[in-house]
Amino acid sequence: SRYFIDDMNTALSAYFGKPIYISDTQDKKANLEYIEKYIKTKFFVKVNNVAVAYTFVGLKQEADLIICYIEIPEVGSDTLKSIAVDNEVLVHFYEEQKNILHFNILGQKKSFVLMKQDARGLLKI
Repeated sequence: SRYFIDDMNTALSAYFGKPIYISDTQDKKANLEYIEKYIKTKFFVKVNNVAVAYTFVGLKQEADLIICYIEIPEVGSDTLKSIAVDNEVLVHFYEEQKNILHFNILGQKKSFVLMKQDARGLLKI
């Protein structure tokens, strides 16, 4: 997922109740922890209609964006039928927020866009 840094700063500051500013010059470990905690309360995944835990792999900063990487480990390709995502990251702060998700599933890339009025997406494999 990609997020504008200023938008994430607003969300994190409101969520944690204190000013938080993500930048290259700030404590990257603390930034990662704040972002991971926030995302884990707003981003949920189901595989084959069963909720699964995911690993927040990390993030990369590019100009005014942060790119967050999430991995769902140990999903057998022979049993994978669907992946459902509920993504409410930033949608409570910005009416026009669009969350673009990119997947790499069995070597195939798939993407979709989620918004406040439709924060759930389903990929059938």
